[in-house]
Amino acid sequence: MEVMAVILLAFTFSYVLGEALRRINLPKVLAPVFAGFIMTTPLIEPYLDLQGIMPVLTAFANLGLVFIMFFVGLEIDMGAFRSCMKRSVHVAFFNAAVPFVIGYISFRWMGYSPLVSLIVGAALSITAEAISIDILQELGILRTKLGSVIVEAGILDDILEILLVAGIIAYINGSGRNAAQGLLLILFQVFSFLLLAYVVRWFIVPKAFETLKEKESSKTDVFVTFLILTLLMAVSSSFLGMGSVIGALAAGMIVRHSFFSGNAQEQEELERNKGIMEVIEIITFGLLAPFFFLWIGMNVSYESLTSNPMLGIIVTGIALAGKLAGSVIGNWLSEGTLAEGITIGWGMNSRGAVELIAAKIAFENGLIGNDIFSALVFMSFTTTLISPVFFKMSIERYHIKRRSPFRRIVTLFRESSRIFEKKGAVQPEIQQSGSK
Repeated sequence: MEVMAVILLAFTFSYVLGEALRRINLPKVLAPVFAGFIMTTPLIEPYLDLQGIMPVLTAFANLGLVFIMFFVGLEIDMGAFRSCMKRSVHVAFFNAAVPFVIGYISFRWMGYSPLVSLIVGAALSITAEAISIDILQELGILRTKLGSVIVEAGILDDILEILLVAGIIAYINGSGRNAAQGLLLILFQVFSFLLLAYVVRWFIVPKAFETLKEKESSKTDVFVTFLILTLLMAVSSSFLGMGSVIGALAAGMIVRHSFFSGNAQEQEELERNKGIMEVIEIITFGLLAPFFFLWIGMNVSYESLTSNPMLGIIVTGIALAGKLAGSVIGNWLSEGTLAEGITIGWGMNSRGAVELIAAKIAFENGLIGNDIFSALVFMSFTTTLISPVFFKMSIERYHIKRRSPFRRIVTLFRESSRIFEKKGAVQPEIQQSGSK
């Protein structure tokens, strides 16, 4: 089947399923994940010829992830970032450390080797914040303190993902000497990327945006400039071994603090900036992001889910409990509430592609067996389906104010009392002026 036909089928199925999920108050982001998984089942896959189409879908999925992180960068306020940085660090550390420790100890207790236990623990500690970001955007709370903590902790977790994949590759390459060289290479890559970001932020971007404003460029010109900058940063960070996510996020932050941070006094300029943000949001979540979530569903095979379900259930239980416990502990150390900790825990419980990539590399090089690989695939898919549901439920229960009829009556009574008090304060003045 042609690529366009498969995309048409996938988007139509995702849209219909998304509307059905919305009617029962479930996250719409699950729709493309379900659609991608169903399209790869043995009954449907032979009619679609996905093997020849997957390279195209993978390219669009990567572009979708890049745009999601670019949009997140646009939404990050550095002032708010600094205000809750301590809390984000606590959450990120314990959110990764607790499932890692529990996973390692559990698999050592079940008789697995230290290396296998380390790989499992590391895979359990990873977070895919892209799914949570989609839900935060859907509910309109991406810019809140809760949304900032989840996004920032996810950014710190992305660094962990880089170290995980690099560590496995360094181990496969050979001795401790190669591992040490791999660590030095990572430090060099990070320094090179920071240097590139500095040059782009203070030398390239200001001149480009100044030219756009002088020429009174259209929304299309501005968007194309943003696109080039985003792809430049994403490709550069990927080339340096840090992944395209970090570069796209940095591009969004650079654009926000270079283009949108100025004091736009003219109404025309304000309207243009608002229009550009709307265009970016529509293209990101309406066109490209579904490709990423479809790709997640398509990369989970039916055989991997059913080969060893009991071990998969155990790994999934450890993953869910570890993330929840780590988030509650980290948030509690920052004087947060239990409800906030649970919400953050569900928001950071989804997995994505990195742990599957790490597991696949380890499996292909004989570091883990098929039973462990299948269990990790089962865990990744199950947490991706379960976590968004409970995340949205937790947000709506604890963080979105939905007042009961009784509270509405009390609020109305208080507002009426204030109005009468103001009238009572004004009335004596009127009487005094009349007597005069």
